[in-house]
Amino acid sequence: MAKKPIQFNDEQSLDLNQIKKQVESDIKATTLEPVDRFELTPREISFSITYDAPDGKVYSTALTSVILNGDARLAKARIAMQLTRGLNPDGLPAEEKARVEYLSRAAVQLKDPLLLSITQVLMEHEARFFRGNARKGQADEVEKRVSISVPIFDKTAPTE
Repeated sequence: MAKKPIQFNDEQSLDLNQIKKQVESDIKATTLEPVDRFELTPREISFSITYDAPDGKVYSTALTSVILNGDARLAKARIAMQLTRGLNPDGLPAEEKARVEYLSRAAVQLKDPLLLSITQVLMEHEARFFRGNARKGQADEVEKRVSISVPIFDKTAPTE
């Protein structure tokens, strides 16, 4: 079976400039009003930590958190593998799994790693970076970017 050649209708010419103007007009017509948003979290942040030591001295320092790129995530995974000596971290007890996560994250995400308790700040930084640019609601409350509604939960008692 022979294929038919494609036929073009020469009577209708395409005006690319006219198409471009029409698309720009359509975009302007569908563009929403700008919304008031929270400031984006930067890729690198500094924060302070203070430690009240048992000896009565108070130590404080500034730390810098940097969001992990692909290479840093692989370095974190390699550190976790060394800490677990090749075992699957998912098979470890919860406390040990958390320790491996905290150590490997702190070793890579902090420019100058110190205490494990700062891991929460690191994970909050990462969460804010990737979930940033949220809309502001009433009284500067953060509007959720994703909202899940489970009507049965409103009718039943909480599990706590």
